Amino acid sequence: MGALAALLLVPMAATAPGSSASAAADTVKPVVSITAPVSGSTVAGTISLAATATDAVGTTQLSFWEGTRRLGYATVQAGVWTLPFDTLTLAEGSHVFVAKGKDAAGNIGNSAATRVTVQNTGSTPVPTTSPSPTQTPIPSATPTATTTPSPTASPTTAPSPSATATATGSPKPDTTKPTARITSPATGSTVPRTVTLVATASDDTGVTALSFWSGSTRVGNAVQQASGDWSLTTSSLAVASHVIIAKARDAAGNIGSSGSIALTVSATAPTTPPTATPTPTATPTRTPTPTATPTATATPTATPTATPTTTPTATPTPTATPTTPPTVPGVPAPLAQWDFTQSAAPYYSTANDLPLLQAGKTKATTTSTPWGSGISMTGSSFLRVPQESAGRLTIGATGNAVTVASWVYMTDDSTGYVAGAWNEHGERAGRSYGLFYDLGLYGGDERSAFHVSRTGGPTPGYPYSRDYSASGNTFTRNTWQLHVGTYDGTYAVSYLDGTSVAYPRFVDNKGATYAKNPYLFTEGLNPNAGDFTVGAVELTSGPGNYAKGTFAKIRVWDKALTADQVKALYDTERTALK
Repeated sequence: MGALAALLLVPMAATAPGSSASAAADTVKPVVSITAPVSGSTVAGTISLAATATDAVGTTQLSFWEGTRRLGYATVQAGVWTLPFDTLTLAEGSHVFVAKGKDAAGNIGNSAATRVTVQNTGSTPVPTTSPSPTQTPIPSATPTATTTPSPTASPTTAPSPSATATATGSPKPDTTKPTARITSPATGSTVPRTVTLVATASDDTGVTALSFWSGSTRVGNAVQQASGDWSLTTSSLAVASHVIIAKARDAAGNIGSSGSIALTVSATAPTTPPTATPTPTATPTRTPTPTATPTATATPTATPTATPTTTPTATPTPTATPTTPPTVPGVPAPLAQWDFTQSAAPYYSTANDLPLLQAGKTKATTTSTPWGSGISMTGSSFLRVPQESAGRLTIGATGNAVTVASWVYMTDDSTGYVAGAWNEHGERAGRSYGLFYDLGLYGGDERSAFHVSRTGGPTPGYPYSRDYSASGNTFTRNTWQLHVGTYDGTYAVSYLDGTSVAYPRFVDNKGATYAKNPYLFTEGLNPNAGDFTVGAVELTSGPGNYAKGTFAKIRVWDKALTADQVKALYDTERTALK
């Protein structure tokens, strides 16, 4: 099974594609209760979060949250869901934990809140809970002293052996947070609606992502420049006063926050200055905005829309000749592209073939996007090109290179699937390639991910497939972002908004260490045909990993686009964003 794919199992009604499920819908939420830590307790170091969940059809996934931040997905053993968690990633003081359980039908139940106090400043409680019983950070200075105390100090601390397994020498867990500092604009500044935020960040193992926040709302993910600074140009801040911080993440998942700055966003500032060259200092990266007014509105959606309306169910005779999507200079034409110009399914590719059929419990519907038409996914809808019609989308039959790209406006808070050939039905084992987001197992939490498979099965020695790349930076909900996954026969690479941020080191739950972006996978693609789906994957028990949000310009190439080509794609198409 795919990574995390097995955690969302939704039974599929035995009906034809596009029909509604005949079984009564399950609307009962799981009952969830946090069993550890106890509410009112004081915690320090690495603790074990634990919860129980009961549900009539079975709980398939449980995650722990602190406010709006997901701490991670738990694993279950003997009916108890547990997650090792390092409290050093939280500020000192009071925090509220909540557990969320999801059942096979997608219902989500929340536990009651558990309030704890994080206190890592005192050195006394740390030895019993922390993975490193000796407080001296350089054990080599006293080799004999370190070995004798540890058997007596920690016999009762069995909950997180994986953190302590390699306590001899350098494989000591990295718990040091990155340091971050906002360098521009200066605190107290008044800025226009479109503003460039700049920060610096440093860490001993390397910073992999940096995002800017206004209160509890993420403004967006920054991109690292050649200078080493991280910058984000955004127009998403409302006209008001804001307190902005930067959060930096390192390869081990530690997150460090900068000090805050106060900004006032003014509605009037941008109107006159853009054309006048005299104001380059206020917003150094203002150049992207002028590009937003070429003739990008003249997308060829107006003509095609009328064509297939009269024949939603008919065979591929939608009157018009195949549309040729506008090409991006330097980027090859895709193997297949869906612009969703038909008013209802089937949705044909721009070459007038490969019809996507309705296959979910609810219908996916067309909607307007900055690039013309797109497809809106409800969280229980998905589209499918059946295996027998997949044709050239079975890329592994003729080669071992692929790219999948889509603009994504994501509104859900869990794992979702964008597009690809990734199905796990026994009779249709066709997992080959698939573009996901937010894969909680094996390093893809809150990231864009690109799965690849040769055999269609799990990674040897693992219950699921860990074989995917994950973007080094995290995505942003409720905003348009370009998700791209490429595979050249050797490496899978994940891109967000035209950039592939490195994710050089990940330690999985078996203690294996490897890079997630790029991800080394030399086996090639599955040569067997399978369904091509959009918005969900087909698991052994039915569809799962349902997406919620809107997709635009879904494309597949039978080659791996280069970093420059992905950047060109993003730079050209982002001009449609206002």
